[in-house]
Amino acid sequence: MKSKLLKILIAVFAVCLVAPAFSAVENVKVGGDISIYGVLRGDFDITYTNEDIHFFQTTARVYVSADLSDNVSTMIRLINERDWGYANTTTDIDLDLAYIQVKDLLTPGLNLTVGRQEIQFGEGLVVGSAYNAYNYPVSLVAADLGLQKAFDAVKVDYTATAIPLSLTAFLSKINEALYDDAGEQTLYGINIGYKIADIADLEVYYVRSDKDQSGNDITLDTAGIRVVSRIPAVENFNLKAEYAKQFGDDGTNDYDGFALLLGAEYKFAANMEPAIKLNYLLLSGDDTPGVGDNEEWQMVYPSNIGSRIGPLFYAYDAWNIGIGETNLQILNLGLSLKPVEKLSICLHGYLLKTDEKVSGYDDIGTEISLGIEYKHTEDLTFGLSLGKILADDLIENNGGDDAWQAVASMKVAF
Repeated sequence: MKSKLLKILIAVFAVCLVAPAFSAVENVKVGGDISIYGVLRGDFDITYTNEDIHFFQTTARVYVSADLSDNVSTMIRLINERDWGYANTTTDIDLDLAYIQVKDLLTPGLNLTVGRQEIQFGEGLVVGSAYNAYNYPVSLVAADLGLQKAFDAVKVDYTATAIPLSLTAFLSKINEALYDDAGEQTLYGINIGYKIADIADLEVYYVRSDKDQSGNDITLDTAGIRVVSRIPAVENFNLKAEYAKQFGDDGTNDYDGFALLLGAEYKFAANMEPAIKLNYLLLSGDDTPGVGDNEEWQMVYPSNIGSRIGPLFYAYDAWNIGIGETNLQILNLGLSLKPVEKLSICLHGYLLKTDEKVSGYDDIGTEISLGIEYKHTEDLTFGLSLGKILADDLIENNGGDDAWQAVASMKVAF
């Protein structure tokens, strides 16, 4: 597989280099990025009596994009993700992106994108990634650090010229069945955006999935509204709110879950660029599982999960408890500043609770995370992330302890 994909990339690159001499290739770009992590995680693996784990992990991507004539462009990106020397490590190269895009198709502002591509509504509460740490396609010790997100999809985008209106609609094939519908899964979505002067951005969306992420037959509809607002009287003060409601059924019970996201951010006009964030996330739980309507929020295909529920809790939960992005209440307070030009520091606290009790408990714990980033050059960045979970009833009841992590990173883009 690796050799075939390498040959494909070499062939595409060679064609792009010679094509301008005899075809309508207008621009070719070649680039990529490499991210290398050194990870220490303590009291992390409760299967082995909370032993510490330590490892190195690398993600490498390379892409070739070409702009052709008549507003046609293409993108191919390959990716390798692996742990150093671990038994499950692989040097296989996977297809990360591969799409064709046509801009201003039939009418100005109408774009068509077909193939393997990244799709995100808003900040990814409902749709943003085909994969996350709970269902990652590559065997990684830290799947929470994985970068693969793309959907195999057909997507249409439209931006109106006369009014500040935009529309995105897509169809993604998650699983295909050639001869019957058994095991087939399709994801549909539509998002309508409207800009209200310079005050707010409004989005309304609808998403349907005909199976859950375990492959069970369902009808899951999710409708939502999102507002991001700026306060004209207070510069650099932003508010956001998003609410999503679920409908449909699993053949036995109706879905009745919901999600609520509220946030505020203020950037001070002062030296060192200090900023403060406050966010609240509620993902509904079911007070009587298996009885009547299912009131628990059903995870669709979200992205940026760690930034909402805490990067350490996201990793720890995927490794151990397995709650997923559901039945949660998260209160997040974040502070950031830039002491010098190339150095950024952020400190976050996350208060973690369930919405409905699990095994008689609703207190999960508190996460404290510190992030330090040093931009050595325009292309090279060093980072250090430190985090600790102060475990409460739910983690302790599952055999866990006060988990911690230290993640050093080195990232370059070219």
